Amino acid sequence: PLFRQWLPLRGFVSDFLGTRTAYDIDCTHASVLPSRRLDCERYDTISRQSSWHLPLAAFLPSLDEEYFEWIDVLKAAHAAKNLSPDDVFVMVEVGAGHGPWAARAWRANQLLHNRPMHLVLVEPHPESVTQALHHLS
Repeated sequence: PLFRQWLPLRGFVSDFLGTRTAYDIDCTHASVLPSRRLDCERYDTISRQSSWHLPLAAFLPSLDEEYFEWIDVLKAAHAAKNLSPDDVFVMVEVGAGHGPWAARAWRANQLLHNRPMHLVLVEPHPESVTQALHHLS
């Protein structure tokens, strides 16, 4: 159930889970991270071709420095199914920036089993906190 198709949304890039991030947040740092750069380039292609009505296929994450973070997030979301019914899945992201991993953990949890979940983000920069609040709303 993790790999699906979804329609693109103007102003947002999507990862393979369908997690949407504002283009202006994710694509300003895309040149540093190959996987995010690919998502931004795909958005740019869709935008140029005006193909907003065509569903996007899910592409697995690129093998880059974020690949192991993907593994951690997906393993944690998968393991949450073993929690007792009264427990809540908690995800903590320290140095959160705009909260990409918290959003991805929430999305993975939603797609796998939709358990109750708390997100905790720790971020010292006020601009990033504002971006995180926008991103997670």
